[in-house]
Amino acid sequence: MQSTLIRFTDSKYMDSYLKGELYLSSLSTFWDISKNKIPYFQHMNAEDISEFLTKIPLDQQDFSEGVAAQIPRNYIADYFGSIKTHIIHDVRFRLSAYKYCNLLCFFRIDAESYDKYGLLDEDNISYILNAQGENVSAASIKNMGIGEVKQFIKRVSKVNHLLSSNKIHLVQLPSVDMDNFGDIVIVIKDQQEFEHRVISAVKRTGGHVLLGDIRYHPMLDRVDPNTLNQHSITMISSKAVGEADNAMSFTDDGSFHISILDGIKDIYWRGCFDKYDRFAHQKEWRVCWLPNERNYKSKILSVGPLEDIIDIVATKDIREYLLNKFKGYIPGIVPNDRQQITGTNSYNAFKEYVKMIDGLGEFVVEIR
Repeated sequence: MQSTLIRFTDSKYMDSYLKGELYLSSLSTFWDISKNKIPYFQHMNAEDISEFLTKIPLDQQDFSEGVAAQIPRNYIADYFGSIKTHIIHDVRFRLSAYKYCNLLCFFRIDAESYDKYGLLDEDNISYILNAQGENVSAASIKNMGIGEVKQFIKRVSKVNHLLSSNKIHLVQLPSVDMDNFGDIVIVIKDQQEFEHRVISAVKRTGGHVLLGDIRYHPMLDRVDPNTLNQHSITMISSKAVGEADNAMSFTDDGSFHISILDGIKDIYWRGCFDKYDRFAHQKEWRVCWLPNERNYKSKILSVGPLEDIIDIVATKDIREYLLNKFKGYIPGIVPNDRQQITGTNSYNAFKEYVKMIDGLGEFVVEIR
């Protein structure tokens, strides 16, 4: 599989990327939307606020960022008294210390060759054809016969006689919705060198850093999903209530200590590179930096000039750029098979380190 990292942003930040002044948002910006107000607003600059606001309509806020564990729902009554466990699903324990982490997120462009005909990306094919003056909808492409589809594909793909004609070659382009993220796209031409410069910068500056692919997991309803109502509410604990045996396990601010999970079986341990599969379409690759300075502010990481390993592409031209880079490939759906993580620590060591900061967190549950 071939891959390339891209990031949408505004052109006013172009010089910062060329200079290697990387802006990393606090992980806390993914949490706690209340009536469209942004928590820790005073610590966010214009880029942070702009990125945050684009995530709201695109359903990219994620209350499960920073989840350290997913636990069987039958244990929840021990901490919340008389609440009915049959209405509770997807019980998670979210570590507050993950809010000290700073993130820089990219979309991973994957290109792969298959023996059989794969899943086409009709939305992007339609978008490209329309840009060429062809009025073809994604719905009409889905209903076309294979012969007709091949004719349209020839108008989208770039000729590459070096590729095998016995295989189907797919490249997963960014969704059309992502064009709302900014008017330019940062393209990382040398991922390995980019990783090296980020790790070196963190070693100079201080802290710990991981870089790599997000791992996507199914949410565990633990009941027959056919019996569930499609609507649900996410609830975050503030303190234990009722006559629960462990009603005094919370702190003054409503947090629990992670030791409350000791002895529970069947826990799924997670971290800052684990997300739920409803976000899998994001195909996210991220930088996660835990600085020595512990607060919820955004940070600038100076990695040195990047002109030699990045391209700046206008958003309107990014699909043409990528189809030229991956000549002979057609827009399609490429499964999330990569799970590579590198950095100053192993992923497991990083998760253990975050747990040891203070061990405090809260429960996040779905009520259906």
